[in-house]
Amino acid sequence: MKETWGSVVQFFKSIVRSHIVLALAIVCLYLPSAFACNDVNGINLQTAITNAENAGGGTVTLGAYPSTSPCSLGTTSLVFAAGKGNVRLVGQGKGATTITYSGGNDAIDIGNWNGTLTPFVTLENLTVDISGGYSACTSEGIHAVETYWLELKSVEVKTVGGGSACSPGQIGVNIDGSQSGKGPGPCTGGGCQFTVYTTLLDPTIRGNFLTGLLVTGNNIINSANATTVVGGSISGQVESSPGVPNPSGEGITISWGDSTRVLGTDITGWQYGVHIVDHGANGAANSNGPIAARFEVNRNDPTCGAGGADWLVDAGVHASSFVGSGFACYLDNSGETAFSSDANGGVTQTKVRGNPQTSSLTSPVAATACAIDTGTGDPNSNVIGSICDIYLRNDGTTSHTLYVKESGTLTNTGWVGK
Repeated sequence: MKETWGSVVQFFKSIVRSHIVLALAIVCLYLPSAFACNDVNGINLQTAITNAENAGGGTVTLGAYPSTSPCSLGTTSLVFAAGKGNVRLVGQGKGATTITYSGGNDAIDIGNWNGTLTPFVTLENLTVDISGGYSACTSEGIHAVETYWLELKSVEVKTVGGGSACSPGQIGVNIDGSQSGKGPGPCTGGGCQFTVYTTLLDPTIRGNFLTGLLVTGNNIINSANATTVVGGSISGQVESSPGVPNPSGEGITISWGDSTRVLGTDITGWQYGVHIVDHGANGAANSNGPIAARFEVNRNDPTCGAGGADWLVDAGVHASSFVGSGFACYLDNSGETAFSSDANGGVTQTKVRGNPQTSSLTSPVAATACAIDTGTGDPNSNVIGSICDIYLRNDGTTSHTLYVKESGTLTNTGWVGK
């Protein structure tokens, strides 16, 4: 009887164990893996993106990955293949879906230097945290090369690196044009493509970066064209040290860029808020602006220039413009920059190239602020605006979400979808 009862007990124990194993297997299948990053269908994130690309396009959705249990890439970059495109990667919101990267390259790579444009890639409602790669000094959050119509919507890129491990060397977002010698042939012979029409809507870039947003190329004048930043913030302050500015970084660096526009963005906590770079005999960054932003950069710096400035324009740069508030110090070494300030953001003494100016800024070239509006439906025939105004359509589709007013002053026509 005892043996029979013992057998029964063992039988029921084996059933319980098997059900526990089965339950754990199911949980492991549907919960985010600690060693991989899966979409809402349980498919590895890189595989899901590749599948969408091979299918001609699609949307890949990530579920909740809070910072305490992030979607970890480890040291492997997430890649959007060159020449594919037509893919949207959508999360649940900044902080709600966090992708972490601890390598020394790029967390997210979009396109490549191979002469083939990568069209219509969208990243939306995500946080990309590259703090784990800080010690390498070379990692980047998002690196886009030879892309067409790239959109970053409500995307946060951050690092909390610091200390004595290395000087700041990371880049938040890199919008990268063609580079000579990197394609199958010389860029001048058609072997490379330019990066065009990049939009950052409500971005958050913050941390101890070398550069928060870099618009660049190499040896090709204006190889990164028409980058537009709308709203959001670009801050050199790290979460662990609020109020402490980045001692050597730049919020936005425009190098080999053309028609870079910044509309209503907070740029705070950097050595230089915006730096437009000249490349001497190789040519300068041209026609950038309006940079319509609120600046708060080294406001109390007594040296102005040696220690930092709200914005810096190199000699040789052509036709740039700044329209904003908070100017406390700027360096216009080009002599061709248009600028005006909205009551100096409460600052009554402004320094130009280190020399105090007791009056408000005056513009050598007229500069007018651009307006940003939102709504439903086509703005043509419905919304009044002037050249350089922006309209965000909340029921838009591809090429009909962001509109720029390209003609007419105080008219309801001339809105062009981007």
